[in-house]
Amino acid sequence: MIKCNVKVNGTIGRAAVVRASKEGKQFMTYSVNVVLSPNNGINKTINISVIKDSNDSSVAAQYVTGHRIEVEGVLYFKKRGSELYLDMSENQSNFYPEQSKDGIEGEMHFRGTLGKNIEMKTDKKNRPYLACSAYSAEKVADGFEYTWVRFIRFSDVIEDFLIPKGTIEVKGDMDLSIYNDNFNLGCRIKEMSKWVKQPYQEKKEELPF
Repeated sequence: MIKCNVKVNGTIGRAAVVRASKEGKQFMTYSVNVVLSPNNGINKTINISVIKDSNDSSVAAQYVTGHRIEVEGVLYFKKRGSELYLDMSENQSNFYPEQSKDGIEGEMHFRGTLGKNIEMKTDKKNRPYLACSAYSAEKVADGFEYTWVRFIRFSDVIEDFLIPKGTIEVKGDMDLSIYNDNFNLGCRIKEMSKWVKQPYQEKKEELPF
């Protein structure tokens, strides 16, 4: 599981329309384009699909392509092959944000399985920090898709449960970046504990992504 409470600043990429789920529940959907600027100077546009709990066409009419917007809500990640998709459920939006620069910031809640490399390192100021990666698995058709997250924490402590294939639950600051045109998902740890993994049970998403 990867779920993030975020604030997104960007431009509406696809105007809002009202649609209905398979169960007949109506909702509004649109997209937001966010331009991220990596250190190598090659910008990359990230497209976020957004839904809003509304069936009011007059509300949808306000979400016009090309209009700047700030959106607060819950962000989810969906891996399909080599592509990582971003889906969001809107809680509130602002068409006249104070922030003029594109960006995505917020807090991540993660549950998943650790990879092989769990290391203590030091930064340029000789401060120790923990560096590791873990993945969240999603059942897709007859297999699974795996979304990896890089984690860091400034501390010289390594808990007993931090072992390859160990399971963890983390809360912290989300870090989204672009490197060599690839989308990287990271998190600066605030809280971490061992996650007691339950037997997999297929969960039907309430959101119609």
